[in-house]
Amino acid sequence: MKKSSILLALGSVAMLASCGGGTPASSAESITPEDVNLLVWCAEAAQNLTKSQVETFITKFKQEKGWDKNITFEVQPVGEGDAASKMVTDVESGADLYFFAQDQLSRLVTAGALSAVRGDYLNAVKNGNSESVVGAATVGDTVYAFPATADNGYFLYYDGSKLGENDVKDWETLIQKAEAGSYEVDFNYSSAWYNFGFFFGAGADSIWTTSADGKFVGLNDTYNTDKGKIAARAMANIVTSGSVVDTSSVGESGAKSIAVVSGTWDYDAAQTKFGANLKCAELPSFTVNGQKYHTGSFSGNKLVGVKPQTTRAKSYVALELANYLTGEKGQLERFKELKWGPSNKVVAASAEVKAAPQIAALAAQNQYAKPQGQFPGDWWTLAGAIGTGIQALGKTATDAQLAAVLATYEAGAKALVVKE
Repeated sequence: MKKSSILLALGSVAMLASCGGGTPASSAESITPEDVNLLVWCAEAAQNLTKSQVETFITKFKQEKGWDKNITFEVQPVGEGDAASKMVTDVESGADLYFFAQDQLSRLVTAGALSAVRGDYLNAVKNGNSESVVGAATVGDTVYAFPATADNGYFLYYDGSKLGENDVKDWETLIQKAEAGSYEVDFNYSSAWYNFGFFFGAGADSIWTTSADGKFVGLNDTYNTDKGKIAARAMANIVTSGSVVDTSSVGESGAKSIAVVSGTWDYDAAQTKFGANLKCAELPSFTVNGQKYHTGSFSGNKLVGVKPQTTRAKSYVALELANYLTGEKGQLERFKELKWGPSNKVVAASAEVKAAPQIAALAAQNQYAKPQGQFPGDWWTLAGAIGTGIQALGKTATDAQLAAVLATYEAGAKALVVKE
């Protein structure tokens, strides 16, 4: 029997006021079903699984809600690192629902590309994830996305036939081993995301304050301080070695590579490369002036965002789908098939997840990690240039030369602060 309308609970309906679908609804307000077509963006590796998950959701949703209109969809391969740039370029033609990296949250909010998460959806996000994970989806006091993973960090993959556990505990030993055997160690030092580990490990940081609309209005940056200079010296000691190659993934590493700094997304590639000799470990420490420091890192998340919609019905379906994809079942399926580390507390606590070597290594490294906050888009280029600048100076870089690299960075960072 067809239904002309569907009564929605307050928690679900109240969301729609922030999604471009009209005025706030009450618990007695109804939404008339209509044909809905959704465009979904996800990583290429997740495309087939996501299609299957959306199909399952549609069947379940129509049965449970009595939705008597068509729900069609298309899943396109747009990676988490590219989704935000495509969305802010043209929100109207962008995906209705998309996976993205948490560092892109502020620019998406500023562009009006995200619906706020409220009501029952907000309760599900807060109850299902840790406080730090929820924080990654928050700008000001508002949650704008659904956490999908808690694995957006990095650690060390290495060849256990060439390196022992003690060899990867510090950078100095690791590099000595690589140089002695004419091997390579892959570390993406030209990326601000990766070279942050040296600064945070030495006690420096770059902390940005955002306004409610996502603008970067304040900065507390200690890169160009004594702590930052320790990090710069460590980088000069490490990245100038001929054995250290500036690559960001296992797939980019050469045949002589025996260690790669990367994340859980690279586990299958690491298995292919190192085979039965594959080992995973937290990042090495580094020593400057006789003092040892543990290399830090960012910890982060992949998030799912829903674009503001022009109809309440489409908003409702899109939000329900986002909630389904990021729920316990959806995250467990992605872990099993793609090895993505879950943000859902129940899935993360399962024996199956805890037994995964890449998840164990990430958990060990996360003791030295900082939950990734929000940064201006240009900051990533600016801070990444620190790595290439130091590498270009070579091992004989003087303190004055390193200080000049940091001073250039500091001036650029301060210029990114928005004056209100």
